[in-house]
Amino acid sequence: MKITNYLLLIVLLTVFWGCEQKKPVNISGFSPTSPTNKPLFFREDLKSGGDFSPGYTSGKIQSKRITLDWQQNTDEDFLAYLLFRDGVQIASLLNASDNRYIDSTVTQNTLYQYRLVVENTRGLYQEDTISIKTPRFLPPSDFGTQVLALDGTILKIFWKNNAESANQFRIYRKIATDPEFEFLAITSDTFYVDDNNIISGQVYEYQLSAFNDFEETPRSNSLLVGAFYSMFPPLLTSVTQALNSKEVVLQWIDQSTAEDGFRIWRRLASETNFTLVGTVITDTRQFVDTDTTNLFVDSVYVYGVTAFNTFGETPLSNTMTIQIQPPTSFTGYVEDFEDPLGPEWELSSSTPEGRIERSNIDSHLGQYMLLMDVSVDGVENTNYAVLNIDLSGVPSTRDLILRYYYNTYNDEVTSEDALEISPDGTAWTLVTPFTSSPFFWSLEVINLRDYYDQVPYSATYKIRWKQSDNLSYPNDGIGLDDISVNLQ
Repeated sequence: MKITNYLLLIVLLTVFWGCEQKKPVNISGFSPTSPTNKPLFFREDLKSGGDFSPGYTSGKIQSKRITLDWQQNTDEDFLAYLLFRDGVQIASLLNASDNRYIDSTVTQNTLYQYRLVVENTRGLYQEDTISIKTPRFLPPSDFGTQVLALDGTILKIFWKNNAESANQFRIYRKIATDPEFEFLAITSDTFYVDDNNIISGQVYEYQLSAFNDFEETPRSNSLLVGAFYSMFPPLLTSVTQALNSKEVVLQWIDQSTAEDGFRIWRRLASETNFTLVGTVITDTRQFVDTDTTNLFVDSVYVYGVTAFNTFGETPLSNTMTIQIQPPTSFTGYVEDFEDPLGPEWELSSSTPEGRIERSNIDSHLGQYMLLMDVSVDGVENTNYAVLNIDLSGVPSTRDLILRYYYNTYNDEVTSEDALEISPDGTAWTLVTPFTSSPFFWSLEVINLRDYYDQVPYSATYKIRWKQSDNLSYPNDGIGLDDISVNLQ
C-alpha cells in the first residue's frame, strides 16, 4: 500500500473519532467519573416516602411550592446544576453556590419526582432522585352541629379536616342576616364549642379555614346553625337489605338539634319488645345492622330509631319492616359480543334456516354484535336469543335495569319482534316490541322490576330477544349489542 493511502486512512480515522466525541450525551446512558462533591438532596427536613410529614412541618413541602436544597458542588470543572421534574427540565443553575431551588408551579395533593444532575466539562452525571407529594390542602367540610344547652345558648360545631399539613383552624361567625363575618377563635381541634354571647333563637353562620405556619386554605362553605334546643324522633326513610348479604341498611332524617347520637332498635314482627342493636354519634343518618347471626332468612323484622342526649331520649321513630331474603351472588352482567358466548346464552330457531351468530358486519361499539336473520331467503323463521341470569336472593325492592342497543336494518318490524321475560321459561311476558330503527343503533333502557308481580326474580330468570322474518341481512334481521343488566 502506498504511503499516501496510509496517510489518508489516518486522517479519516481521526475525523471519525472527533465526530464521535461530539455526539449528544444521553443523561441515563452516560456515566463519567463522579464529581468530588455530589449534589445530594438534603433530607433532614424533607422526606421522599412514608407520610412526608417532615417536609410538611418544616414548610419545605407546601401545597403550592416545594423548596429543594442540596450539597454544593466544589469541582473546578463545574458547569451547571440541571433540575428535572417528572422527566422535564425545569431549571439550569450556572453558579455552584446556587444550591437551592423553589418550585412554585406545583399543585396540592400531587406526587412529583425530581432528578438533580450536575454538568461538568466531561458531560452530565445524574446524582440524586427524590419523590415528593404535596399535601392535600382544601377547606374544612362535612360539618355537624349540636345545641348543648336547653336554652340554646351553647352551640357545638364540628368538621372534617381536608388539609394534611394544617394543624389549626380559624373560625368566623356572623348572625345570618349580617353582611360581614367576624373572626371568632382559633382551635387545634376539629370541633368548637361556642358560648360567646349566643342569643337563644338566633340563626348563626360559620365559616372556617385551616392553616399552619406557612399557608392557609380558603374559607369553607357556610354552615347555618339555629340557636334553639329541639329533641324530636328521627324520621326513618328506608330499611333495605344489603347486596350479597343479610345485613340491613337504615337511613333516616335528623329532626333534632341537640342529640348526642342515635340508638337503633329491632324486633321480630311477631314480638313486642325491641332490642338495641346499635348506637351512632350525632349528625349520623345511616346505620348498617351487621348482626347477621340473629337475622334469619324469610323472617320479618321491625326497625326504629331514637335520638338521645344527656337530658333524655326521644320516643321511637316511625317503624319500618323488612323480610330477610337469601343473599344474592348477582352483581351485574355485561355482554358486548367481542368474545364467544358463554353457557348463560341459549340460541334457537324455528327452522334449520334460522341464523343467530356473532357478526362483525355492523357493530355498535367494538368489532362484533349479535345478528339474527335467516341463511336462506324466503323461509319464514323465528329466532330466539335467551339470556339466563341467577337472581336468587335479590330483594323485590331492588331495581333491575336492562340496557341494550338494537338495529332493525330493513326489517319490517312486527309483533313477533320483541323482548320477553320469564321466571323459568315456561311462560313468557311481553316487555316491549322492537320499534323500527333502520340502519342505526337505538338504546333501550328498561327497569324489569316494573314487571316483578308477573315475573318475580328467580334463580332461573330469563330474558329473551325474539326476531321473526323471511329474508337475510340487510333486507331483514335484527342486531343486538352492548347488553347490560345491573341492580340499583
